[in-house]
Amino acid sequence: MSVKKEQLWSESDMEKAAVAVKSKKMGHLRAAKHFNVPRTTLYRYVKKNKEIKKEKLGRKAVLPPELEEELVQYLLTMESKFFGLTRKDVRSIAYQLAKVNKIENPFNAFSATAGKDWLRRFLKRHQNLSIIKPTGTSISRSLGFNREQVDIFFNELEKLMEHFNFSANRVFNVDETVLCIVQSKTAEIIALKGKRQIGAITSAERGSLVTAVLCMCAGGVFIPPMLIFPRKNSSEILKKGAPPETLFAFHPSG
Repeated sequence: MSVKKEQLWSESDMEKAAVAVKSKKMGHLRAAKHFNVPRTTLYRYVKKNKEIKKEKLGRKAVLPPELEEELVQYLLTMESKFFGLTRKDVRSIAYQLAKVNKIENPFNAFSATAGKDWLRRFLKRHQNLSIIKPTGTSISRSLGFNREQVDIFFNELEKLMEHFNFSANRVFNVDETVLCIVQSKTAEIIALKGKRQIGAITSAERGSLVTAVLCMCAGGVFIPPMLIFPRKNSSEILKKGAPPETLFAFHPSG
């Protein structure tokens, strides 16, 4: 009949012995004797609770994190000022940063740009960045449509609303848009397999735009729209099917 031996050591002693072994102050045998714990048990304890330092695999980033963060902030600042940088611009800036800071890099010195792989990994490291096609914006609109100008407009509007107490039927908003008279998409058709050039008849290959000016009030009342056609002479055919009381205008540039 086997008798279970009484444990003569405590968990705190085992932890102290393990810390001494992991810090390389003592070996397993010396630590077991010093803290009065079983050497075999100490060996298993250290092996089970050993902290393994995990190193990231793969290539290391060419630019240090602080430089990459400055580059990210620069890209966001330029985008907010309507001068966003292209992929080639970013690769060129990365090369210049590495050259100015004397950082060893595998970039192409002939083209003076970083590689496409670097850009792909850079975007992967910074998930808040993305490649987006911007909308064309004129300089006058970018200068006029900003926080300061918008605040001025709404401050003046608030003063007028408080002074005159306009009703919803007296507050109107007008805006313009363009209508394309050529369909932008064509339906898929069945044709000979392998044939490269397949066409479909449309009214024109390039869309001709018609300007539409629309206006309505906050109470839901619409003013008849105004359509401006890009032509010199008036035509009654173009007025067919338009909403009642629509205003028509004709101008060479539309």
